[in-house]
This record gives sequence, C-alpha cells and structure tokens, in this order.
Amino acid sequence: MFDDPNDFDPLFHASCRTVSSVYSQIADLKKAADEMAAYASSLEREYLTPMEDEAARRILITYWQLRNALLEMVNELRMRGARDRRKYDKLFLPGYAGALVLVDAARFLRDRFHHWTLVRQKLNEPEPSFGIPVGVYDKTQQSWTQPRHIWELFDAAKYYQKHRKQWESMLDQSEVAEMVCIIEQLTCRLQISWADYARVRLRFRLRQFLSTLKRDLFYSSMFEVQKAAGILAADRYLKLGHQPNLPASIREELQRDILPGDILLVRKEFALTNYFLPGYWPHSALYVGDAVTVQSMGLHQHSHVASRWQRFLQCDQPNCGRVIEAMKDGVQIRRLDSPFKSDSILVIRPRLNLESIKLALTRAFFHEGKEYDFSFDFTSSHRMVCTEVIYRAFDGIEGLDFPLSLRAGRLTLAAVELVQMAVQERQLEVFATYIPSLGSKLLRGKDAMQAVQQVNPIHGDAISPVL
Repeated sequence: MFDDPNDFDPLFHASCRTVSSVYSQIADLKKAADEMAAYASSLEREYLTPMEDEAARRILITYWQLRNALLEMVNELRMRGARDRRKYDKLFLPGYAGALVLVDAARFLRDRFHHWTLVRQKLNEPEPSFGIPVGVYDKTQQSWTQPRHIWELFDAAKYYQKHRKQWESMLDQSEVAEMVCIIEQLTCRLQISWADYARVRLRFRLRQFLSTLKRDLFYSSMFEVQKAAGILAADRYLKLGHQPNLPASIREELQRDILPGDILLVRKEFALTNYFLPGYWPHSALYVGDAVTVQSMGLHQHSHVASRWQRFLQCDQPNCGRVIEAMKDGVQIRRLDSPFKSDSILVIRPRLNLESIKLALTRAFFHEGKEYDFSFDFTSSHRMVCTEVIYRAFDGIEGLDFPLSLRAGRLTLAAVELVQMAVQERQLEVFATYIPSLGSKLLRGKDAMQAVQQVNPIHGDAISPVL
C-alpha cells in the first residue's frame, strides 16, 4: 500500500492530529455529560435551572465544534483524494477513524439524553453566538439512522480489515498506531448485523447500477460520511471544489509590507468555520516573520523559540514568512501560505514598541504544539483557539487590554472584537485589507478602514455581526 512509511503528506499528519485531539476532547465531553445525566436523574422537576441550562449549552457548543472539525477534515480528505487517486490509501486511515469518532459521539448523546426531554429540547435550541442552527440534535441523530450511511461505513470497515495487516506493519509510526487504536476501540459502535448489511447493500448496489453511479470505496465512503455528518451545515455552506487563495499581486504586497507581530484576520467563503463566531472575519493568525528576521531580532535564542527552532526552519524555505496559528489540528508554526489560502484578509497592527512585540512573539511561541480548544474556554490555556493565541501573546503588554465577552456561559474573544479595537484605535490599527467584493486592490489607511466598517459595521461599543 505504501512504498515508504514516510511518504505521508502534511494533510495526513494534520488529519491525524485533528482526529486525536477531537477524540480526547470527546472523552471530556462524555464525562461532563455523564455528570449532568447523573445529577439530573435525581431531580423531580420539569425545568432546568440557569446553571443546568448553561451546562447543557456547553455540551451542545462543544459537540458542534468537534463534529464540524471532523466534517471539514473529511471534506479536505475527499477533495485531495479526488485530485490525486494515489493519495486514497494514505488518507483513508484518518478519514475512517474520524468517521467512527463521529458515530461514537452521536450515539453517546443519544444514549445519554434521548429519553430526557428537557435536555433533548435544549440540545435542539439554536445558539446564534456560535452559529448553531435549530434542531442540531434531532437532525444529526436522524442522519445516522439512515441505512445507506451505515452501509457506507460498514463497507469502509471491510476495506480497513482487508488492509489491516499493512497498517499493523506500520505501528512504529505513532500517528498510524493512534489511528489504528481509535478504530479498534470504536468499530463496535457501527452496531449493524451482517443480515442488515446484506439487505442494505443489495438495495444500494441496485440503486448504484440503475443510476450508473460508479465510485471507488474511498471516495464513496468519505462522501457519505460527509453527507451524513454534515446534513445541517455542509449542504448549505460547503461548496465542493472551492479553493480560496489570495491573488498573487496581493500576496506579494503583503509579504513585502507586513511586520512581525501583525495580526492577520481572514475569511474563506463556503467554509464551515465562518459560521462559528460573529462577524465577517472568523479566523486569526499571528505573523512572526521569516527566519532571517527572527534571527535579527535575537528571538531564536529565547528558550521558547530555541526549543522550536528546527520546526520553524522545517516549515518552509528559510526566507519565507511564518505564522503561529491555531486550527483544528492544534497550535502550529505554519507557512504564511496558510492564512493566504483565503478569500479575504485584514492586517491589524499593534501600536507597541519593538521590545513589546518581541515579548509578545516569545509568549506566542510558548503555546506552539498545544491542542485546539473546541469548547472555547479562555479560562485555561492548555488548549487554545485562534484568537486566544493573540490574547495570550499581547494581553497586558503596554496596558493592552482585550475585552472578553460572555457567550453561552464562556468568556471568549472573537475576531470581530479585534476589529472593533482597531477601528477605535485602541492600541491596534487597521493596516491593510483585501476584500474581493469591494475591489481588486489591497486597501490601506482610511480606505481600508472604510472597507472594514462596510463589511462589519461597528458603532461605539456595538458590534453588528455580518454572516
């Protein structure tokens, strides 16, 4: 199956990190759900207190974030496989492991809460602050009861078993070993008999024949997993084949003018991540500079940077810029190409002296390697979201104070609040922006400020989300 065990591309490694992180955080979610269920079983009333209500909503938010991270990952794997069929076998393992994690999480919630009307109703309520639509619980559960989706996963299980020995021969690769471990633990969650499988398979094969639908197993299983898991979001928000990328001229201008410490806010059209938080700009990254610049600042000798210097150099060619960015696979040093693979971008520049910028960057480096925080909990830093990297890097330096807002019982910092600070010139400034719907040029100064306010109107302390 593989000519060389090291012949895994970055998407394989990122997908494995995502599955691993989601799997561990689902374990935390299960613990919280079990505690809530045990407490509620002793109650003799037909309502939830405010604290119980918040606990249920935290479970909903965390589940939604975890679920969509896996859904987005499966979509990436499927698109990559469609472009290069030689990648199929290499990408199958994290895709299948992620599919089983999705099934396990959905069925766990059903086991714990389906009989509990109050909580089930709460899990079906919308949560606008995190882009969660009405009916999340019921519609997700319905999607997993469709025989066709179960069949696709069961056929994927057959494929996995067929190649099991080849995977087991690579257990010295830690990521492979972890995916195999997850698959072995969760395979029983398919819960379908061979008789059921045969009936569903016959019906589906007949439908395939009549419609002349011919797809290989990987493409088919990944498509059905995506469709089953994404019934609420993918059909509405994902546009298959869309590959966001800033124009070459915009990239060149930005590479020439951005400075270490600049905050990059980006938007990818048709991406699930646009709909988790309010505002036009859903995602952020911190620009740290290229290798030459970081060395000239003396940062490579700082303990937080020195221990990560080889990863910094291996990220790309030495003269290319890097960012520290939290995505679903964790807080990583990434190529500048990562935020540049977007449709729109906004550069916010902190109004701090050089020594303060250097301090902020070393603080950011300290968090590299941590997992992504799908529960959006800013009260701890062992896991982090994208804006928390900015918050932990800069907060308190030269009196810079970021306002944390309460959303569904969680103190969070949304990218739109960084925009608000920059528009109001509270130690941040709008440096430049590119928004294709407003023109083909990189805008600066007052023009950039006007463009930013146009897509995300901000008046005083009020923020008007634009989704």
